[in-house]
Amino acid sequence: MFEQYQCKDEVQEPDFAMYEAKKAAWVKANPGAKPTEYEAAMRAIARECGF
Repeated sequence: MFEQYQCKDEVQEPDFAMYEAKKAAWVKANPGAKPTEYEAAMRAIARECGF
């Protein structure tokens, strides 16, 4: 559960294409998401993609 919060030794460049693809896939899979769910998901995706 906490692995997403661990510090990384290497600096990762943001991957804009991956972010947009994951964002679109999440929105398509969750059309009725509440604004708070959307925001949490976008923050998690952004962290995954190096933002």
